Amino acid sequence: MLKKLPLLFFLFFTCCTPGESQPRNTVITGTAVKIIDGDTFDLLTDDHRQIRVRMFGIDCPERGQAYYKVCRNALGDLCYGQRLKIIKRDQDRYKRTVADVYNVTTNQWINEAMVANGFAWHFTHYDKNVTLDEAEQNARKYRKGLWQDPSPVAPWEWRKEKRLQQHARSGF
Repeated sequence: MLKKLPLLFFLFFTCCTPGESQPRNTVITGTAVKIIDGDTFDLLTDDHRQIRVRMFGIDCPERGQAYYKVCRNALGDLCYGQRLKIIKRDQDRYKRTVADVYNVTTNQWINEAMVANGFAWHFTHYDKNVTLDEAEQNARKYRKGLWQDPSPVAPWEWRKEKRLQQHARSGF
């Protein structure tokens, strides 16, 4: 029994970390009930829980950034009120479930649709998916969505600039 104790501790701490109600790769179904922005929405699960979902591998313009509303509306068109299946990848520091999102009826991968239609960047810092990379390259090539802008600013660059501006204003 003593030899199995380290394995039990490992299993407990990797499967049951605080704040994570489901392990990775958990499939959850429900209906999108609120669109937060272009890559985040609230899902009402089939067991009547509401969870905030951040789509894996993509990043969309932030509030105050060009194309923010266009991208938020595009996500709404794709998933608001729709039956969705999410496959959990992780949980972020804001306690959002980070997931791949699929429309149950059409089996459309919503993450890819957002990138392919020019409403999101492939967030290569966290994901190396070739399909998402190709989708972004095609959206750029055909100037879809935000790629119509001659020099779109990636959300992570926009956030970095905002932090630098705040830092400068604070006198540090």
